[in-house]
Amino acid sequence: MSGLLIPLLKTARTATRIVAASDADAKSKAGADYVCGGVDDQVTILAAINSLPNHGGDEVNHGTITKTGKVDLRGHIFYMSANLDIPPVHDFVFESEDSVIDCGATATRCIRLDSSMNAVFRFGLLVAHASGSTSLEIRPRTAGPDGFTVFHPNFVFINGAVGEGGAGSKAIFLNSANGVINHNHFHILEAHGQETMLHIEGASNVHRNYFLLGHHHSETNLITDSAQSAQNTFAHIQSAAASKINISGTDQVFEIVRPGLSLILNSGAERNRIFCPDNIAVTDNSGGKNAILTYNSLNIKKVYSQPTLGTEAYGHNSYAGYRIDADNEEARITIGTPEDFHKLMEATIVYIALATVTGMSFKVDSHYAAPGELCNTHTSTITITRDVTADYIYEDDISSVMPYLSPHDFLGIRAYRPVGGNTNIVVLGIRISYAGK
Repeated sequence: MSGLLIPLLKTARTATRIVAASDADAKSKAGADYVCGGVDDQVTILAAINSLPNHGGDEVNHGTITKTGKVDLRGHIFYMSANLDIPPVHDFVFESEDSVIDCGATATRCIRLDSSMNAVFRFGLLVAHASGSTSLEIRPRTAGPDGFTVFHPNFVFINGAVGEGGAGSKAIFLNSANGVINHNHFHILEAHGQETMLHIEGASNVHRNYFLLGHHHSETNLITDSAQSAQNTFAHIQSAAASKINISGTDQVFEIVRPGLSLILNSGAERNRIFCPDNIAVTDNSGGKNAILTYNSLNIKKVYSQPTLGTEAYGHNSYAGYRIDADNEEARITIGTPEDFHKLMEATIVYIALATVTGMSFKVDSHYAAPGELCNTHTSTITITRDVTADYIYEDDISSVMPYLSPHDFLGIRAYRPVGGNTNIVVLGIRISYAGK
């Protein structure tokens, strides 16, 4: 069965639509408003969005119609045969962080977002099978919230974007051809396979956005911005491949934490500040109109902290730590940032694999705050997945769970195995590298 199934709308939950995948368990399907058939699932998801109330009630808002509420995807995989184009939204949440959105070989993109205001989009894994396709395109092109064609201010989280590659393929595509994209927060944990991780173009401004970028496994480009890019911050830029960063905008900040990248400053790029490793390759076609500060001129320091609490204290050879090999088992680490802490450069979790596993995964939570603040002022969760071999030591980046770490903060880290997981490790500790004052 494909397309829409009979919607089971509950009047007590008029502002929320739960959409279950075809592989969801019976309980999830029974409690869902919509159930997908495993083919053309984009039709079902779009119907759930369109069934939400209009922002401001039944009245057309400033001559436009925007949807408000929440769409919650539950289940493992949603199979889409074509693009999912989400219409204009206002005060909206799209939740699919624990799911895979799998787009067929004929889809030019997985998801496209239109005009949006005050929205949260949490995506799990976006898989684009077509060569040259895009995982997520953001293009405000329809008069939406309050009659504006704008994407502002929203939060976009992507756990992972995977593509087949090919010329023109992109993980994230910000297209300002028809409207402004500004004051948004983008958090991308990992991208794999596309030619470019983040591509920016268009005639309108893309400015004052914050990009927190994780690992990128691409062939060519990590970031390509445009002359309309201004006052954006690109934090914690790293790549597992030799990629290029093309800069054409102005008054931006780029924080590059890994060597091996190539930086190209194009004509017209001005007043950008780039923090980067000493051995990065720089091609400056801007006439020296940008500031490049290497970490050799900074005071880089490292701290290491062992677990202080866990489910099972465990010794392996001469190592001591906490073992995680059953559901909900955990290891906890607490650390205080030093007084001379200026900026986080890298944070990793160190562990020993106790079995050879393909695609072993575990979760890492963070909570951190300064004295006088709520202990959960900042919190985040990531999933770490990799192939491991028994008795090898591994060190994986977890800096994305502490993007706002500041001096005098107290940081709590919890590594754990989710229900149904395959984790079998001994957590040894975390290592933090920071720029001192």
